[in-house]
Amino acid sequence: MKRQSHSEQGNVASSRIKVVIVIGTLILSVVGFVLLLRAPTNNPEYGRLGQCMSNVRQLGLAIAMFAQEHNGSLPEKLEDISQYHSSDKILFCPSAKDTTHFSYVLTGATNVWGVSTNIIILLEVERNHYGRRHVLFDDGHVELRSDSDI
Repeated sequence: MKRQSHSEQGNVASSRIKVVIVIGTLILSVVGFVLLLRAPTNNPEYGRLGQCMSNVRQLGLAIAMFAQEHNGSLPEKLEDISQYHSSDKILFCPSAKDTTHFSYVLTGATNVWGVSTNIIILLEVERNHYGRRHVLFDDGHVELRSDSDI
């Protein structure tokens, strides 16, 4: 059997150390990624934020149904779409501090549905989500925006 020289033994040991370092780095990266993904789910505000977005989407669907039955016209007030949604609970953001009035308001920026993808037709009254609010666009998509982006 051939004996390895000191330099060859050093190269093998160095290679093993490099493999251990790479594996350790990968394990730490995966653990960090899992912790990063899990952190937001522990905060109840993330659930309320998602429920609020769902409310705005449902309101968008109700507005679209109203518009379809009214030759493309948008409702003048949220009460006009009550027959198109199942519960008044969607009119209130779960993060809203004041529930004496609806959490959302029609903007009146246009009176016709589906004209543009950049016209905001409904927005959240208060900035309930980290200083931002949900907005509904004329094409039905919803975004979370700061006041400077509205």
